[in-house]
Amino acid sequence: MLRFYRVVVGGLVAFSLIIVQAFISAEIEDAAELISVVSFAIAIPLLVMFIFVYSHGPFPIQTTTLASALYVGGLFIDICGLDAAFWHVSWIAGLLFIMSGLLAGAVYIDNEIEHEEKHRQTLASNQPPQPPTP
Repeated sequence: MLRFYRVVVGGLVAFSLIIVQAFISAEIEDAAELISVVSFAIAIPLLVMFIFVYSHGPFPIQTTTLASALYVGGLFIDICGLDAAFWHVSWIAGLLFIMSGLLAGAVYIDNEIEHEEKHRQTLASNQPPQPPTP
């Protein structure tokens, strides 16, 4: 699972760098563009730190509270930068990005809660986990 997170964060960093490249070549025109550039300036180093720290090997290492907080903070700040970039292009695109992100987050949280509940039931019954049914 950690490898999946590294790939997702790497893709997020790559996408952010592409947007920053477009903004750096132009003059900052509005608040949304400034928020986007500042957000990326904060988030990219935090997310790159996550990739470096957790890429030492195939075995997951112990996560500290500070590293977890910086990871979540970097994700949140980077997503704010992406939204500001969409908002710079069109406020409708920015609003739709926020709404779809909230919907995706709700689905993710619901899925995690359901997965955790099934895991608890499996541990309580001491039976091996069953494969998910489609």
